[in-house]
Order: sequence, then C-alpha cells, then structure tokens
Amino acid sequence: MLRIERTDPETLRASAKAFDAAAEAFGGVRGRMLGVISDTHRMWNSAAGRAFEAHSEEVLRGLGDVGYTLGFLGRNLREHAAIAESARSALPLLRKGPPDHPYMSTDIGIQNIIEGTAKVFHDSELKLKKAFFSWGATAPGKLPIPALPPPEKQSWWESLLFGPGPEPTWVDKDGDTWHGQGDPYGYDEDGNLVPVYMAAYPDEWYPYQEAGGGGAIFRWLLRAGRAARGVRDADEFMEAVTSSRGWRPGHIERHIREFYNLPEDAEVPQWMRDEFTRLVRSAGENSGKVFRWQLRGETAPQPTNTIIYRDTNTKKWIAVQFYENGPRAGEFATAFEPTPAQLDAMLRQNALG
Repeated sequence: MLRIERTDPETLRASAKAFDAAAEAFGGVRGRMLGVISDTHRMWNSAAGRAFEAHSEEVLRGLGDVGYTLGFLGRNLREHAAIAESARSALPLLRKGPPDHPYMSTDIGIQNIIEGTAKVFHDSELKLKKAFFSWGATAPGKLPIPALPPPEKQSWWESLLFGPGPEPTWVDKDGDTWHGQGDPYGYDEDGNLVPVYMAAYPDEWYPYQEAGGGGAIFRWLLRAGRAARGVRDADEFMEAVTSSRGWRPGHIERHIREFYNLPEDAEVPQWMRDEFTRLVRSAGENSGKVFRWQLRGETAPQPTNTIIYRDTNTKKWIAVQFYENGPRAGEFATAFEPTPAQLDAMLRQNALG
C-alpha cells in the first residue's frame, strides 16, 4: 500500500513518452536505412553488394526489434500508470486503521477492498518488472549481479543471546548457497526463486524481512530454542509445528472446532484438519511482523511471539503463537481464531511492532 502511495502515475507516463520518442527515432533510422539499401541494390550488383545486402537485412531486423521493444515497454508503463492512478484514487476511503497501520481494518468489507486493490496493483508491478527484465536479459552482455546487502545490525543483547546474524548470499537454481558456479538466483518479494537481477532479497534475507514480504516468524524461530532451531522455509516450519506438543489432537482439535463452529463433542472431519493446517502454514509464510502476546497458561500467563493472518478464502483471521522463553522457547504453542476484541487488540499491537 505504501508503494501505491509513492508511485507517481505522471512520472510513469513521462517515462513512457521517452520510450515512445526513442522508438520513433529508431523507426526513422530504419526508414532511412531502407532507402539506402534500395538504392544500393539497384546500383551495386556484385559479391560485395550481395554481402552488404545480407548484412543490411540483419541490421534492419535489429532496428525493428529495438523499435518494437521500446514501444512495448512504453505501453507497459502507461498501463501501470493507469492502474496506479486508479489505486491511488481509492486510498483515502481505505485509510480506516490505526495511524501506524492505516490499511489494516477489522471491517471485512473494507479489508476485502484493500486486499483487492493491493493485488491488482502488485500484479501490474510484476507484469511491468517482467517486461523490463525479460527484454533486458537478452541485451548484449550480461546484466550485472547486484551487490549483497551488509549483514543485519544487531543490538548487543541479540548478539550475546543469538550469536552472529545470517550472512546474505545469493543462491543457485536449487536454492542452495551460490559459490560462483552457474547463474546466481535470489528471491522476489513474494518468495519466488528468480534470476538474481530480478531478486529483492538474497538467500535467507528474504524470509526474514519484517516490514512486509513474509515469513518474518522464520527468523525468530531460527534463533529460538532447540524446538525450532534451523527453521528456514514453510516445510520446516510446519514440521516444527505439527511435531510439537501444542499440535496434539486433544489441544488443537478444540481450536479447529471453534474455528468452524462445531459442537464440542463433534468429530473433526479430515478436510477441516487439512484446511486448518494450510492456514497455519500460510500464516507463517505471509507473516509480516512478529509481536508479543500473552498466552493464558495453565498456571499463569506466558509470553509468546505471535503472528496473525487473514485467509482470503475463508475471510477469517487466525493467530499463531510460539513460546518466547523457558524450556519450550521457539515451540509452537497454539493457533486459534481470535475474538473480535482480541483481534482489535492484536491488530493494534501488530501495527506498533
């Protein structure tokens, strides 16, 4: 949503106009080249003339490709400008959340509009990015490998408790550390493995972004206690969750019944278990911020690291909690649908960071 606010449609249109002007200039060069070739063919009937003819046709094709590419990129810029303008015009009506997180609303109707607006804009961003990078990759020479960001700065107590933070590296096509052989890859902001020049983040840098993107809980789990040490992706995340005491049927099925409004003594169908598992996985993959929340324990409240997620299919929110400290630090504690009052408080806490 912040990118929608910061995207200037007129700047995009000005860029498109520049591409159009360049395409027109290349078209003029190609037209003049056609005139030269036509005259040469009539006047220069020899081996050298025929060689010139073959080479000139290659030049004409190249000029035509360049002109088409410039026009194609200009059209994509104008299309994205129109979508950005439409999205920006809707923003004032959607700013219903707290000041620090204005586009997070407990109103389901408004939240649907926010998510739909963001998706249309982001899909257009991806289309524009693909247009530029797919053509750029075919240009003479190779696109440069982006510089890696510096290691993340940690406070003294984080260094003392957790040791050095992760070192950013590019990866290969299989997602393993890149050692200079073959083409490097990275992750885009949606977590897709892409060529390095299209990547937003290297290696484990991607899932640890806390200001959007997703997978922020992975970072905390990676540094937490023995229960979840080494969690780096959604598969390992769910392995840690489903093997924990908090996932035992006697506990988690109670929350599944509450989520689907089943009677207390009703048997939980397998499809509900599967869907609830998918929701917990999605919550981990899409977590933007991790915040502290007290879990009502058997003897006293226990601090947890918590994430919240709204599923676009069921239109419901789910909270997923992990013990913050003690012998079970980093272990999955529970997952449940928060009450309206809990959700409101969680959204505000999540907005505060």
